[in-house]
Amino acid sequence: MAKRFRGWKWSVIRLTALAVASVVSVACVQSIVLPSHTVEWPQGLSEAPTDSGPATSRSVALTPATGYDEKEFFFKGRARRFAPKGDWGDDGHWAVQAANHTEPFGTRLLVRRPIDPQRFNGIVVVEWLNTTPGFDLDGGWLLLSQELMREGYAWVGVSAQPEGLNGIKQADPARYAGAHIDSNDLPWDIFTQAGLAIQAEPLRVLGSTRAHKLVAMGYSQSAVWLNTYINAIAPLNKVYDGFLLHGGAPMAIWTDTDKGVYLNPKLRADPSAPVLQVQTEMEVMVSWSLSKTPDTDLHRYWEITGGAHMHDVIQEGLKAIAPASFLEGQQSCIKPINNLPTERFDHAALNAMRLWMTHGTPAPKAPRLARNGLGFVKNDDDGNALGGLRLPELDAPTAQYGMYTNMTNSALSVKHIYLCVAGGDRRPFNAKQLKAHHPDHAAYVERYRAASDALVAQGLLRPADRDEGLAQAQAAQVP
Repeated sequence: MAKRFRGWKWSVIRLTALAVASVVSVACVQSIVLPSHTVEWPQGLSEAPTDSGPATSRSVALTPATGYDEKEFFFKGRARRFAPKGDWGDDGHWAVQAANHTEPFGTRLLVRRPIDPQRFNGIVVVEWLNTTPGFDLDGGWLLLSQELMREGYAWVGVSAQPEGLNGIKQADPARYAGAHIDSNDLPWDIFTQAGLAIQAEPLRVLGSTRAHKLVAMGYSQSAVWLNTYINAIAPLNKVYDGFLLHGGAPMAIWTDTDKGVYLNPKLRADPSAPVLQVQTEMEVMVSWSLSKTPDTDLHRYWEITGGAHMHDVIQEGLKAIAPASFLEGQQSCIKPINNLPTERFDHAALNAMRLWMTHGTPAPKAPRLARNGLGFVKNDDDGNALGGLRLPELDAPTAQYGMYTNMTNSALSVKHIYLCVAGGDRRPFNAKQLKAHHPDHAAYVERYRAASDALVAQGLLRPADRDEGLAQAQAAQVP
């Protein structure tokens, strides 16, 4: 019997997801340039005007030294809804029936790419932008940006959901006057068509015509949507060459969204492309069922010890693009936010996906977090979890990383409470604890080095991240 939670409200799904075949022909994507100051968007793909910047822009961070620029494209077309066909079972083979009619939509693609086309490595990360904060959050970009720009990837953010469009329209009503997605049942087809648009016009979108592969990326709530996409929609079109999911709750969205969510879904054993799921400890603690995910030739599942859902990198990046209304009221948490650099494992995951798609080599397997007989994550004497995919900061520890033990000490708003709780916390060791773990500085650095080198050898840490972490360890006042 199908598992569903009825009466789901979208304001609730945004919070819950964080805490825890028919496509338009390629020929329909026309090369039409949008005149400046025009609000009527042409059909297909068109470059947005440059007289004002796009909402949720990262252009400030994309200095010439990075070798990257940012462009925005308006994307207008017609999309179909997909209704569940038959009963959706636990095997993930979810059949859908495409509607006989199409509905208009107007959205945008936000593109960050190498300025020099020779630097493009042929891999495009296509991110289903997260709408949890009420505007488009590029959580995948925040986790991957260092690796993306080091290695020459292109990144495309897709505003696939009505909530995200509503947010950017409030930020700039004139620029996005033509933006509209009239139903949460349309994002499935819109995300497919975004991939087709990139394939149809690589020179305009990517700045290069070289052969490329598309990785569908989803952070948190967007990963939940991609659970459904992988099971039900991707087999119909096979537009994406790989799927990279981070921090998704154990649920999926029904294609007919009025039905709510499917609880504890399993991804199908025969996905249309390789799938790599990355979960932090915070998500693992509330998604026990996902820890049972088997590693196969088409599916890998990683659990990051000590990681928080919204660690400092995500929170700082969120605030950098948030509208003034979101930033109202100063946020302050009782404990320092978790700063474990878990994004380094996301860098390794992206590189593993690149090799998987281009060379057929499955991503490395990673150990799971240790659990006791009742299923709870086990901790060591310092309070850090045992097992799992461990950064050198856990094997050469200088702090304890907590989950669900932080709280706001400022305004008691849902937003402030959520940011503190989802941010986790850290408790630096005192001098006695540091001395107990590390007799002297040289011993600490050597322990950190050994843990780093082991991860690099396994393909679980990028050499550049190893070097950065080791330099930080050498400069640290430990013990």
